Amino acid sequence: MNSPNQASGNERTSASPAGEAPRIWCPGVGTAAEADAAPDYETLRRLLGAHICRRMGIYELPTGFVLSVVIPIYNELHTIEEVVRRVRGTGLPVEMVLVDDGS
Repeated sequence: MNSPNQASGNERTSASPAGEAPRIWCPGVGTAAEADAAPDYETLRRLLGAHICRRMGIYELPTGFVLSVVIPIYNELHTIEEVVRRVRGTGLPVEMVLVDDGS
């Protein structure tokens, strides 16, 4: 039986294009450059175990992953630029929908 911090080998992972390391989401890795310098998911899973990765919020991103973010902007003239900058700064592939619903 595996201890909680050892990988069991039963975890599902998505396939990555040949020769390309899987993309991961790791809290605290805020820019694309930092994400490129971060260890790949398989290395983290091997070192920490799948259980610890899940508890720390470290996940492998599926191929083609895009995060959709809906941002309400009514009366937010002074903060829109900063919010968009922060969303882009996550290093994740994102699509943003800015909504001014007048409420």
